[in-house]
Amino acid sequence: DVLEEETASSDESEAACREKRRADKEAAYREYREEMKQALLREAEKRKTQTEQEGDA
Repeated sequence: DVLEEETASSDESEAACREKRRADKEAAYREYREEMKQALLREAEKRKTQTEQEGDA
């Protein structure tokens, strides 16, 4: 019986590890997407500013 219990707990911890890895991956992906969005917004803002300056010139 002890062997069965150990197997069950190792399966559980393996599942927990997989779940944690998946959650970490999702968090990293969300962070990456947010950074890309910010970079695009900054780029767009820069371009808008340049266009306005060229229009003034």
